[in-house]
Amino acid sequence: MAAGLAAGFINVLAGNGSLISLPVLIFVGLSPGVANATNRVSIMFQNLVGGAGFYRQGKLDARGPLTLSIPMVLGSVVGALLAVDVDDEAFQMRRLPA
Repeated sequence: MAAGLAAGFINVLAGNGSLISLPVLIFVGLSPGVANATNRVSIMFQNLVGGAGFYRQGKLDARGPLTLSIPMVLGSVVGALLAVDVDDEAFQMRRLPA
C-alpha cells in the first residue's frame, strides 16, 4: 500500500512512479507480464482522473483529444497485443558484464 501511495504521489509530481510500483508488484509474486498490465490499469485511471480535473477547470479543450482517440485506441490495442507476447524473462534484471 505504501508503494502504491508513493508511486501515485511521484506520478502526480513528475511521472515515472512505475519505477516503484512495477518492481513491488513483481516482488509480491505477480508474473512480470501481469505486473505490467496491473500497473497500466492504475496509470489509465490516473490519466482519466487528471484529464477530468483539467476539463472541469476549463484547461482542456475536448475536441483535440476526441480527434486523436481513434489512433490512440488503435495504438493501445496493438501495444496490448504486443505486450502479451513479451516473454517474462525480458522483464528480469540481468547483470551487465564487467
